[in-house]
Amino acid sequence: MIRAALLLAAVVAIAMLVLPLSPAYDLDVFLRAGSAVLHGRSIYPPVGSPRVYSGSSFVYPVVSVAPFVPLAALPSHLAKAFFFALCAFAVVAATMYASD
Repeated sequence: MIRAALLLAAVVAIAMLVLPLSPAYDLDVFLRAGSAVLHGRSIYPPVGSPRVYSGSSFVYPVVSVAPFVPLAALPSHLAKAFFFALCAFAVVAATMYASD
Protein backbone atom coordinates (compact mmCIF):
# COMPACT_ATOMS: atom_id res chain seq x y z
CA MET A 1 0.00 0.00 0.00
CA ILE A 2 2.82 2.38 0.85
CA ARG A 3 4.55 1.56 -2.44
CA ALA A 4 1.37 2.35 -4.37
CA ALA A 5 0.99 5.68 -2.56
CA LEU A 6 4.63 6.55 -3.26
CA LEU A 7 4.20 5.59 -6.90
CA LEU A 8 1.12 7.77 -7.24
CA ALA A 9 2.85 10.68 -5.49
CA ALA A 10 5.85 10.37 -7.81
CA VAL A 11 3.63 10.34 -10.91
CA VAL A 12 1.72 13.41 -9.71
CA ALA A 13 4.95 15.26 -8.92
CA ILE A 14 6.44 14.40 -12.31
CA ALA A 15 3.28 15.52 -14.10
CA MET A 16 3.15 18.81 -12.22
CA LEU A 17 6.82 19.62 -12.78
CA VAL A 18 7.53 18.27 -16.28
CA LEU A 19 4.28 18.40 -18.25
CA PRO A 20 4.03 22.22 -18.42
CA LEU A 21 7.66 22.45 -19.57
CA SER A 22 7.61 19.84 -22.34
CA PRO A 23 5.42 20.41 -25.40
CA ALA A 24 4.12 17.10 -26.75
CA TYR A 25 4.84 17.58 -30.45
CA ASP A 26 5.07 13.86 -31.27
CA LEU A 27 1.99 13.07 -29.22
CA ASP A 28 0.10 15.77 -31.13
CA VAL A 29 0.96 13.98 -34.39
CA PHE A 30 -0.33 10.66 -33.07
CA LEU A 31 -3.49 12.24 -31.63
CA ARG A 32 -4.24 13.97 -34.95
CA ALA A 33 -3.83 10.61 -36.70
CA GLY A 34 -6.12 8.97 -34.13
CA SER A 35 -8.69 11.70 -34.74
CA ALA A 36 -8.42 11.13 -38.49
CA VAL A 37 -9.19 7.44 -37.96
CA LEU A 38 -12.21 8.36 -35.80
CA HIS A 39 -13.53 10.64 -38.53
CA GLY A 40 -12.77 8.33 -41.47
CA ARG A 41 -10.03 10.50 -42.96
CA SER A 42 -6.61 9.46 -44.21
CA ILE A 43 -3.90 9.50 -41.58
CA TYR A 44 -1.17 10.17 -44.12
CA PRO A 45 -0.31 13.40 -45.95
CA PRO A 46 -0.30 13.33 -49.75
CA VAL A 47 2.83 11.64 -51.12
CA GLY A 48 5.50 14.13 -52.13
CA SER A 49 3.85 17.06 -50.41
CA PRO A 50 5.92 19.36 -48.20
CA ARG A 51 3.84 18.19 -45.22
CA VAL A 52 5.66 14.84 -45.35
CA TYR A 53 8.92 16.58 -44.50
CA SER A 54 7.49 19.10 -42.05
CA GLY A 55 8.03 16.89 -39.02
CA SER A 56 4.41 17.32 -37.97
CA SER A 57 2.74 14.69 -40.15
CA PHE A 58 2.01 11.07 -39.35
CA VAL A 59 4.46 8.91 -41.32
CA TYR A 60 4.47 5.75 -39.20
CA PRO A 61 3.04 2.28 -39.93
CA VAL A 62 -0.76 2.31 -39.77
CA VAL A 63 -0.85 -0.15 -36.85
CA SER A 64 0.99 2.34 -34.62
CA VAL A 65 -2.02 4.67 -34.55
CA ALA A 66 -4.30 2.08 -32.86
CA PRO A 67 -3.47 2.96 -29.22
CA PHE A 68 -4.08 6.64 -29.93
CA VAL A 69 -7.56 6.28 -31.42
CA PRO A 70 -9.28 6.04 -28.00
CA LEU A 71 -7.13 8.91 -26.70
CA ALA A 72 -8.17 11.04 -29.68
CA ALA A 73 -11.79 10.77 -28.52
CA LEU A 74 -10.85 12.67 -25.35
CA PRO A 75 -10.29 16.43 -25.17
CA SER A 76 -6.67 17.20 -26.06
CA HIS A 77 -5.59 18.30 -22.58
CA LEU A 78 -7.05 15.15 -21.00
CA ALA A 79 -5.49 12.86 -23.61
CA LYS A 80 -2.09 14.46 -23.06
CA ALA A 81 -2.38 14.27 -19.29
CA PHE A 82 -3.50 10.64 -19.40
CA PHE A 83 -0.69 9.64 -21.78
CA PHE A 84 1.92 11.45 -19.71
CA ALA A 85 0.63 9.92 -16.47
CA LEU A 86 0.69 6.46 -18.04
CA CYS A 87 4.29 6.94 -19.22
CA ALA A 88 5.41 8.38 -15.88
CA PHE A 89 3.67 5.54 -14.04
CA ALA A 90 5.41 2.94 -16.21
CA VAL A 91 8.86 4.44 -15.65
CA VAL A 92 8.44 4.88 -11.92
CA ALA A 93 6.86 1.43 -11.46
CA ALA A 94 9.63 -0.22 -13.45
CA THR A 95 12.33 1.41 -11.36
CA MET A 96 10.58 0.73 -8.06
CA TYR A 97 9.81 -2.92 -8.73
CA ALA A 98 13.02 -3.71 -10.59
CA SER A 99 14.98 -2.94 -7.44
CA ASP A 100 13.36 -5.81 -5.55
